[in-house]
Amino acid sequence: MAGAYRYDWGARFEDRVPLPLDPVSLGTFGARDASARVFRGDLKADDGYALPYRLWLPPSPRGAVLLLHGACDYAGAFDGIFSYFARHDFAVLAYDQRGFGQTATRGKWAGSRRMARDIGAAAAFLAHRVPGVPVFVVGESMGAALSVHAAAQGHLFGVAGLVLVAPGALGSSVRRIAYALVTRALQSLGARADVFVERVNSDDLSSDAAIRLLADPLVLRRITPALLGGLVRLGQRAFDGAVKVAVPTLTLVGSREDVSALSCIRGLYKRFRADATLVEFKGGPHMLLHWRGRDAVLKSIVDWIDKAPD
Repeated sequence: MAGAYRYDWGARFEDRVPLPLDPVSLGTFGARDASARVFRGDLKADDGYALPYRLWLPPSPRGAVLLLHGACDYAGAFDGIFSYFARHDFAVLAYDQRGFGQTATRGKWAGSRRMARDIGAAAAFLAHRVPGVPVFVVGESMGAALSVHAAAQGHLFGVAGLVLVAPGALGSSVRRIAYALVTRALQSLGARADVFVERVNSDDLSSDAAIRLLADPLVLRRITPALLGGLVRLGQRAFDGAVKVAVPTLTLVGSREDVSALSCIRGLYKRFRADATLVEFKGGPHMLLHWRGRDAVLKSIVDWIDKAPD
């Protein structure tokens, strides 16, 4: 989507420091399911690092879903869609990934290996909190790439399946070389190469997502060269490690994907050795879970989960 973002460079642009706001109410513009109870707290990683989470529990969950946000976002990204899962009797857990949202190291790249371990800790926490039901991981963009990496590294023991929404995959040799050169050049410039990103066109998004992305102070708008380089390396590791993923996968992508290359996403799907499904949505943007047509995306996720083997 041309014109969706405004980019600028340099250290003079400061990302707004988030206030200590209530993470449950912040950014919530979508409809809630009155029958689902909402809990919040800090999930502890295996090194003691605090990951702010929110957990939605329907009265009688038949399954559990771990939602992983994309780069620059946080758990509030899912406030507009959790009710869809709750209506279908799924417990939902979302947390601020390390370096994003309200975490202590906001704006700093923690490393894909470390963040993959965090996903394993979150999946184990969810399985303990909602025992006896299958757990599925639904990641978007960076979160999808990290879930592939976590599964390939063996951190998602017991997870029943992965749903990858517009995964940040990097498989093209030409693109790898080009991105490596760009990130190396940016890193040599230090703070002068920080990128300020602001979304200026949200016509393709739902109203709640558009408002949140334009106004929510917890959405990260300043990207350092280190963070950009980390995302590039993550895309490579997810693509290379896909052959090690041993659980069923559902890959979702829009025909108007403008962040990851469609060819790389299709290539990632073909590398999975377990049961793999690819669904492409005509007219869909990168942010499928926040798209105006997201109900079709959510329905495809729930339908696939319902058909997944026990």
